[in-house]
Amino acid sequence: MYDYSRLRLDVVPQHYTLLLEPEFITHTFKGRVDIDLNINGGCDKIVLNANKFTYIKVLALTTNTIKRKRDVYADPSVKKSRPCPGRFKTSDQQLEPQDDLKPVDDPKPEDKPKPEDEPKSEDDPQSADDLKPEDDPKPENDVESTPQLHFSHASLNAKDQDEDAKDHTDNKDEKDDEDDQVEENDKDKKSVDGASSSSQYPTKNKNVFVENKGMVLLRSEWMDPESEEEEEEEKKFPEITPETFEFENDAIISSGDEDEDENVIVSSDEDDLVVNVNDEDDEVDRDDDDSDDVMQVDGADTDSDNDDSATDIDEPENQSGNPGSNSDKSTETVEEMVLSKFENNIDINEVLILAENEVIVITTRSVLVGGKYRLSIEFSGVLDDSLRGFYRTKHIVQGEKKWGAACHFEATGARKCFPCFDQPEFRSTFDIKVKRPNKQMEVISNMCCISVCDEVFTFARSPAMPTYLVCVILGYYDSISRITEDGVRVSCYAKQQETKQVEFALDVSVRALKFYKEFFGVAYPLPKELKYSIILFQCFLKKQYIAEIVCHEIAHMWFGNLVSIEWWDQLWLKEGFATWISFLAVDHMFPEFDIWSDFLVSYRNNALHLDSLENSHPIQVPVIHPAQIDEVFDAISYDKGASIINMLYHWIGEKSFRAGMNRYLVEHKGSSVQTQDLWKSLNFGLEDGMTGVDEVMDLWTTWQGFPKIKVTLVEDKIVLEQMNPGCRKWKLPLRVSLDSGIQTILLQQDPISLTPGSLEHYDEQSLSGKPIKLIIFIGKIISLAYIFNDIKFNFRIELIFILDVRDRVGLLSDTLSFFVIGEETVETVLKLVELYSGETDWAVVDTVVETFRKLEGLVEHTKAWTGFLKLVYRVLESSLERLGWDSKEGEGNMVSSRSAIINILGRFGSANVGGEVSLLFRREERGNGDVSKDIRKSVYCTVARTGGKREFDYFMKKFRQAERSEEKTLYLSVLSSFTNTSLIQEVLEWSLSEEVKLQDRVFLIISVADAGPDSRLAAWRFFKDKISILRTQYTSGGMLTRLVRGVMKNFNSKEDLHEIKAFFKINDLPGAKRTIDQTIEDVENFINLRDKNKESILRYWSGLGEAES
Repeated sequence: MYDYSRLRLDVVPQHYTLLLEPEFITHTFKGRVDIDLNINGGCDKIVLNANKFTYIKVLALTTNTIKRKRDVYADPSVKKSRPCPGRFKTSDQQLEPQDDLKPVDDPKPEDKPKPEDEPKSEDDPQSADDLKPEDDPKPENDVESTPQLHFSHASLNAKDQDEDAKDHTDNKDEKDDEDDQVEENDKDKKSVDGASSSSQYPTKNKNVFVENKGMVLLRSEWMDPESEEEEEEEKKFPEITPETFEFENDAIISSGDEDEDENVIVSSDEDDLVVNVNDEDDEVDRDDDDSDDVMQVDGADTDSDNDDSATDIDEPENQSGNPGSNSDKSTETVEEMVLSKFENNIDINEVLILAENEVIVITTRSVLVGGKYRLSIEFSGVLDDSLRGFYRTKHIVQGEKKWGAACHFEATGARKCFPCFDQPEFRSTFDIKVKRPNKQMEVISNMCCISVCDEVFTFARSPAMPTYLVCVILGYYDSISRITEDGVRVSCYAKQQETKQVEFALDVSVRALKFYKEFFGVAYPLPKELKYSIILFQCFLKKQYIAEIVCHEIAHMWFGNLVSIEWWDQLWLKEGFATWISFLAVDHMFPEFDIWSDFLVSYRNNALHLDSLENSHPIQVPVIHPAQIDEVFDAISYDKGASIINMLYHWIGEKSFRAGMNRYLVEHKGSSVQTQDLWKSLNFGLEDGMTGVDEVMDLWTTWQGFPKIKVTLVEDKIVLEQMNPGCRKWKLPLRVSLDSGIQTILLQQDPISLTPGSLEHYDEQSLSGKPIKLIIFIGKIISLAYIFNDIKFNFRIELIFILDVRDRVGLLSDTLSFFVIGEETVETVLKLVELYSGETDWAVVDTVVETFRKLEGLVEHTKAWTGFLKLVYRVLESSLERLGWDSKEGEGNMVSSRSAIINILGRFGSANVGGEVSLLFRREERGNGDVSKDIRKSVYCTVARTGGKREFDYFMKKFRQAERSEEKTLYLSVLSSFTNTSLIQEVLEWSLSEEVKLQDRVFLIISVADAGPDSRLAAWRFFKDKISILRTQYTSGGMLTRLVRGVMKNFNSKEDLHEIKAFFKINDLPGAKRTIDQTIEDVENFINLRDKNKESILRYWSGLGEAES
């Protein structure tokens, strides 16, 4: 039985020809796709992906074979002629798309295949000599080379055809097949532009070249006639055989039966090469847009090829004429060439659309033999607001609302734009055309535009790539460009007249390309004239985050594009790598950002938290349904994946790592890989004696969770050992630093004992003397462990500040993590966090704020609340005092520290902060000076928490007046911060209005849920009440999972937990199942933690005299 969750490899797409026509009045789109397939044979069905189309019609499934022929003539002056008695000989080798514009030599006389021999295909490596370009004149006995052109949808007009053809007016004779002698026939030669010699018909072996930009013209071979008499007749009465030939999508040559009214006309109009066939039975005007209508297949209504009644033929309105053709023009004579021939229309038994599986199943009446086929499908769909597939976008142009379209195809969105084989292991080339409905719009795709005709943009053929990398965008944008040292043009796009906002992004882009080229030893993998990506930025983002985003996306040119993944269980190979290498690149370009501290706080901690849950998953996780695919785009694939790469990098060293990565990229260029391919490549660069990368790293990608290290002091030795549930033992690379000495070790099954003498550069001293700092680095994925004296903390502030920023972050975050999993006490956390009073470094401040947010849920609605608030004020108000309220030049990331501290103190009701915030806001209201941009969001949100209707209307007005999206996002944050019950409900109802964009809707709802206890409950009830609307707007993907997690994550009571479980028991969300399970587990764990530590928390603050009575 066919498993529709993953398509089989017996039908492999080679090339797509895609036309898209969006219509923004009706918010729909239509299109056509022709897919060239390689079928292994032995199957009777073709299964491909499609999702949410309003109309799908399978036009045809045809064979695509090479037919070799000679003596093909088409002359309008010849009204009637005898059919040629010869027949076509088909090569077993199939025609492949040709990317290089190279001439193709005809075989020399001695190399010509005999009739009984199979002619060599271009795919046959042994025939490579036959394809060498020749620019110089050939000896008299040689055959002149035939120009080879590239398949595409480039426009062709009559003028171009004539001018291009003139380059081939002199064609040499071929050696006769029977007597192997070359005859001179110069007097019979006929030029391509229609000029002919005195002979009425050209003799055998005369060449003519129908040249269409974007098409291939190759050699052909005609089978020997059955008798000498028939051959002689053939010379006298040349005729096109009753077959249909097709130059990919652009050129068609057809002929009908022998009768009095037969008329074969080959013509060329501005866009297409059109061939019209008129006879007594059928009059068909056939052009590029509806060429396959002659062989139209619709479901199971098609019978055999010979049954004309079974074929739907769309009769043109004008059957008498021949639009776009020139019947007076002499038709080219074609003597010897290869045509891609679509001669057999395959009988289709039925076409099924399985919506739940997101597939189309096309069943044929007979088993398909191995070979090349073409599948042609028409379709239409809706430009919705789902942010998935091909969706509409809203633009404000000179105050007027206009619509555009954009795409989000990863992981399974391409099937919502066009029927396709939507799996990452299928790499195909693409010819894309997009019809622009408005001349003011930009049309953007993966490749550069090569022509525009009648508002149809034709883009150059893409390299082979998966469907999720296809890009189609229409909208109102301006762009800026820069050319790199290697000649690569880099372009960044922004809203019209806002390109200044992307200048920094463009600078980072150019520098990142250079860094990656030097680091990997592999240059930018696409043609130099191409835009590498489309980047739309919001200027409110910090430069650090803009740099991260740019470097991450450019890294995908190597990880994901140049080398792609076989299946989505290997997602981490591209996302984990792109995440990690983006930090390396940013650190190289902007060391002042201290980017690795941010990595430690955000990425490493996210990975640890999610991976501590039972409902977590290994880095390599089986995925089946498309909804499951979307859910693995999480902190495990990105953050844990990046963290283990960081561990690996520091373990084997930069030199070995770079050598292995170069081998990986070069060896697997243009292919799809698995994790084992990476390990094998990295083994190549290892130093002698090192343990194999695969031997160490396999467990990190296939096991869920992470190891824990126990550090003990035994006499004068430090003992390291793993303490993992289920007796699991990772192979754990460690970098151990004692004072200034660093050593790399591999902790495996058995404990490791370290003595002062076993560490390099160790400054010998007694372990019972002054505190010794032992730092264990595990690539920022496992906790940093510290030893002070007898493995117990001496809670003295001077011991905290001797550590650097990352060490201080690691110490607090790891202590909090061990508390959450029940292996550390709440008293330890409370005592430790108090030592961080006066911190100003952003990474440390962010960790302190996160610690207080976690503790908030433990003490909420308890008698310990007052004591908790006093602790927050003591720690953070001293930090704000050191920072001040005004920004200072050169303070770097302390700008973020100031804003975060004001925001959290405002949340917890600090009187000092509340008073200053009120003064700043009233001053701005009166027009006496705006609040500083650096702290504006924190000031506004603090005002909103205690504000009423007047403040609400003020900020709503600001939102509606804002033109830039970043300004609107700022005011959405502010509007979500109101704690007044009626205003909370008003904001939630307003979130579903057209004023709030779909992507902003999720942000607004979860921001309300995060504002406080009352807001959390209101957001949850709103989510439940509106689930029927929300589940149609967000069917899967990151938006859905963020929404689900956001409205649930802060619950902390058993009543809340019971309500959540009951709701999702009867309301299934397939696209968020794993997220729901993880969040429910997280809430359940937190409730247990709260119950377990309730008394300890009360005792702690009671001892300080700060608990409520």
